[in-house]
Amino acid sequence: MKYVEMLCTMIAQLLNGAPVDQVDEAAKDPLVASVLGGMNPQHAIVSVKCYIS
Repeated sequence: MKYVEMLCTMIAQLLNGAPVDQVDEAAKDPLVASVLGGMNPQHAIVSVKCYIS
């Protein structure tokens, strides 16, 4: 799970200063959106798992 968090954080950092349309496209992924919004991606992963169960 830590690797997912690291990848989401890396993507969010790469999107810093990117055009708005690229950020909007990446934000369609809930984990990337959580990092862009300042949320801990682990919380998003847990909430998605609870929602699916």
